[in-house]
Amino acid sequence: MCNIEINQNNIQDNFNQLFDLYKSNKYIDAISHFNVLMRSIDKDIFYSHFNSAMSVYSAVFSSAILLGLYDEALKYILDANKLYENYKSHYKNILKLKKEAKTKKEQKHFILIITEISNIFAQFNKEGKFELYINIAYAYYKNKMYQEAYEYYEKIKISNTRLIITEEDKLQYLVGKAQTLYYLYHKNIPENIKNTIIGYINNVKKMTSSAIVLLSLGKLYYFIRKEDYALNYIQNALKLDSSIKIYAYDWLSRIMYHKRQYSIAVNYYNKVIELLVDSDSSSNSDDFSTIHPKPILSEMLKYLNETNEYVTKHDVHYINKTIWAGILITAIYGTADVWKNYDHTHAMILFIVVSILTWVYTIIYK
Repeated sequence: MCNIEINQNNIQDNFNQLFDLYKSNKYIDAISHFNVLMRSIDKDIFYSHFNSAMSVYSAVFSSAILLGLYDEALKYILDANKLYENYKSHYKNILKLKKEAKTKKEQKHFILIITEISNIFAQFNKEGKFELYINIAYAYYKNKMYQEAYEYYEKIKISNTRLIITEEDKLQYLVGKAQTLYYLYHKNIPENIKNTIIGYINNVKKMTSSAIVLLSLGKLYYFIRKEDYALNYIQNALKLDSSIKIYAYDWLSRIMYHKRQYSIAVNYYNKVIELLVDSDSSSNSDDFSTIHPKPILSEMLKYLNETNEYVTKHDVHYINKTIWAGILITAIYGTADVWKNYDHTHAMILFIVVSILTWVYTIIYK
């Protein structure tokens, strides 16, 4: 636990200290600093630094996500949205008070406040509003609240949430929404939803070719169960930029698992785990992204163990199947040999035994 000191006179110093902790990957300390800050500092002062406060919420939210604290991450980002909604209500009240002002002095006072808040909102709409909305949707998704996540994606009017919409913004929106639909329908995506995701794919294909774009296409094809297409795009993404291999291997492991290529999936799980624990793997930034978030080590270990069990069961299944097949073949040849020697009574007995064995074999290994 870091030694946290709150500077009541300069809130920006506190914000900067929190940002430094986050950028240094000290996520627990960043969250602790924020919690102490919220208990110690006057809320009106905190809210008066609206854009900085929203950036702080974003850093704390990302810290919680990177630590796998998804329920806490959802709480922080919803608190950020509450701050935004309260600030909008405050703005509306100021507009109302201006209309009710009886003197020019009062009107001038409210005009100054309105101008200041308008400038704050203009900056936020340009830089922060889209990030707020996409993070709320993603937080719901990580908490497996897929309906809520989808509803929030539906609320996002991408052309109205940021003055300048980048290709990265579009990727965050399209890939995140497709992923939510995939899990919302319990991986059984109906035809009309598949067509919707195909529409997203066509939009992404119009973007400038890059490793992130190709990796996104790989994920989108995976969602509509076109694994071969997904493999091709991920392979080409790796050719463009090998530094994305931790994200590529993550999705390759999923594809191979779904194709029941469990041994290959295990190989990719091991590669991802190796990259995650390799402290020298500086090419893989810890910066949080909702497009291609870094895999969580605990989750990868869980998937590895589960898949290893499948591999073991498959090997045992194959051995048992081979033994049974050997028994059946021996019995069939024995029956033919007895019949050939005109011992039809014993041959009939053996035939019945073979029939029973065949029936059992069919039930077990069909």
